[in-house]
Amino acid sequence: MLKNILITKLDNRSILVGMIMLFVFFLLIRLFDFNFFGNIRRSSFDYYQSFFPISYEESPVSIVTIDEKSLERYGQFPWPRTLLADLVNKIGKAGPIVIGIDILLPEEDRTSLKKIAEQYQLDEEEFKDFYYKLSNDQLLSNEFRQNNVVLGISPSYHRIQEEKPVKQRKRYVIEKGKNVSSKNFYYFPESIRSLNILEQNAKGIGNLGYVPERDGIVRKVPMMIKISNKLWPSMELEMIRSALGQKKYYISKKFMSGQRVTLGEYSIPTDEQSQKWIYYKDPLPQQFISAADILDGTFDTLSIQNKIVYIGATAVGLSDIVATPRTAATSGVEVRANVMENILSHQHITKPIWTYTFEIILLFLITLIIFYTSLKKNLVLSISIFATSQIAFPVVSFVIFRMYLIVIDYTFNFLMAFITLGSSYLINYLHKNLVAKEEQEKRQKILKEMKFAQEIQAHLIPKEHKQPEVIYGINIPAKQVSGDYFDYLTLEDGRIIFTLADVSGKGAASGLVMSRASSLFRLFAKQGLKLSDIVLNINREICDRSAKGMFITMVVGEFNPSTKEVSLINAGHESVLCIDHDMKSSLYKSNFRPIGIVNMKNENAIEPIKINSSNGGKIFIYTDGVTEGYINTNKQELGASGVEQIIKTNYQSSLKEIIDQIVRVLTNSERDRRDDITCLGINIKS
Repeated sequence: MLKNILITKLDNRSILVGMIMLFVFFLLIRLFDFNFFGNIRRSSFDYYQSFFPISYEESPVSIVTIDEKSLERYGQFPWPRTLLADLVNKIGKAGPIVIGIDILLPEEDRTSLKKIAEQYQLDEEEFKDFYYKLSNDQLLSNEFRQNNVVLGISPSYHRIQEEKPVKQRKRYVIEKGKNVSSKNFYYFPESIRSLNILEQNAKGIGNLGYVPERDGIVRKVPMMIKISNKLWPSMELEMIRSALGQKKYYISKKFMSGQRVTLGEYSIPTDEQSQKWIYYKDPLPQQFISAADILDGTFDTLSIQNKIVYIGATAVGLSDIVATPRTAATSGVEVRANVMENILSHQHITKPIWTYTFEIILLFLITLIIFYTSLKKNLVLSISIFATSQIAFPVVSFVIFRMYLIVIDYTFNFLMAFITLGSSYLINYLHKNLVAKEEQEKRQKILKEMKFAQEIQAHLIPKEHKQPEVIYGINIPAKQVSGDYFDYLTLEDGRIIFTLADVSGKGAASGLVMSRASSLFRLFAKQGLKLSDIVLNINREICDRSAKGMFITMVVGEFNPSTKEVSLINAGHESVLCIDHDMKSSLYKSNFRPIGIVNMKNENAIEPIKINSSNGGKIFIYTDGVTEGYINTNKQELGASGVEQIIKTNYQSSLKEIIDQIVRVLTNSERDRRDDITCLGINIKS
């Protein structure tokens, strides 16, 4: 197989085929997204962020961190819920817009007096008047009720909590457009949640989960995630919804712009998995406030006032540390703050659907140009194009990202240009060493095939016309062997059964199919079968016994000179032209599929086309070699209108003279002839 490809003559057609094969190969590699190429592409995206990080003079987001300073002053974590309640209380008094707690609280506070009462088996009924007051969790929940607090939920593949979440009040509605499928969203069967007593008084509950890519770097965060049978918005969306007092999320999808999650005035572009690209910034030191400073009351209230506030852990051993395109270790709460800043500033990195089309078109063009010029041995041009593309790809990609925050992947095309250049020169080398011997063998084989096909064809076309004034035809091959043929025979009752056909392909294979079709036509015609039966029987035989991919366009007809009736079936062929004595033209288009395409055993009869010939006229059937033949050196085609004009001009002449005139027009320059010329005329005398 490979050898046959390598020894193929490097003409324009074979180069094009090779280019298409190479392009399809590249496309498959891109679709399967092998890790090697994915790593390179992801690294290029990271360079975007390294060169062009987002910048804020002042962030709308503040982060209250449980850092080493806080642990040193207030003890190890987890803290008593009373301390967390005090933290939320003091933050709330500073006037934030909303508070998001990037910490899960799935277990009861062990320091709670309620927990101690349960340990000592105190009677709940006896102390029912103040029993609930003994719960530190209740105290924290009360602070949630008095402040605009959003809690988190973390997706999981296993159930960890003993407490089953209670049915929560309906805080929002998620609507989906008709083109959106939640089946594409990340799915988790279980989740880790905070205590029911805490969730009930929270203003919202948002997803804290994100899915790192293959290399472990967090470049995206899901805006929606599916846990069990329910969609959960991200914590950022929930915090914004709570701040705005919104009740509805809307997920839409458009062909060119892709998928979006809309919440009030905010429209966030995502991929089909509802993931948003994160546009990272350099850390702002003033954005971080130690929880210890909050509890001590030594912080500047303006750092929190009218801001969105996250409470999260950044101390070593407490926080979830992730890798980002800019740093190898970033706390999860800082990642969330970056997401929030992107949404609030409407600065979104996107990769619209049209960018994939652009990349594929670019890949095709570069593959075509480099491959073609290389195989044509235009070394200077191919290397120049290659070098230009390698410079242009990254520059254009960086410019588009810098101006519009649109990601265009240049890395794959960059690498494929290398492979294209190398493979084309390798093919040239192998071709040079193999082609000589194989070309000689090929020529000998072709000569044998042509001689065989010529012998077959010589017996197919009528050698002489017994009634040239009634029916006359001609066949002129473009090469040694014609893929066209015509035939007719006169039955005992005077009826003339005729046919003209064009077999797909050239060479010996088409000659064999032509031979069989001609034999079948004569066999069924002599049996006196109806036209529909002739066509259907030929179709069945060709379908059953011919090679796949071979087919015939054919016209089969019947002419009764005594009644002047003409009937025909056009099986996928050129339109049949009829011109009456009043010079009125009529075209009879195909009423059946080409022969050899589909074999239907119980196919209904075909209704033949009836030609109104009571006033006489002339009928002409021809192949596409006539209509598509050149009539001058400017390669102007004759066309159906040209055929009609010649016939009308020479209408009073005999069939032979009319057809000879068509041939003369088409054979002025045999060098420009592309296809066989076959034409059959029938004269219906008035």
